[in-house]
Amino acid sequence: MDIWLKGKTQKGKNRVRENGEHWILLGTQEHVMFNMEMGPWLLIRPANRNDADKDRWVHSTRDVDFEVLTSKQECETICYHELA
Repeated sequence: MDIWLKGKTQKGKNRVRENGEHWILLGTQEHVMFNMEMGPWLLIRPANRNDADKDRWVHSTRDVDFEVLTSKQECETICYHELA
């Protein structure tokens, strides 16, 4: 499944700038070891890379650094409104 990320914090914006906004969903979990918040947590990889060192976990609805979007159109609409 494809997802798109929009950076909310400087860290998130840097990751999107480095790896692109288009990511591939590799898996989901309700719990992750590094955070007590219940999921769903998404394991994702940049769509333009095939190396696991760029994989990351993001919370599907309450991530600190990213907004998770389900379509490119949704991503373009949100980004366009912020620039206007």
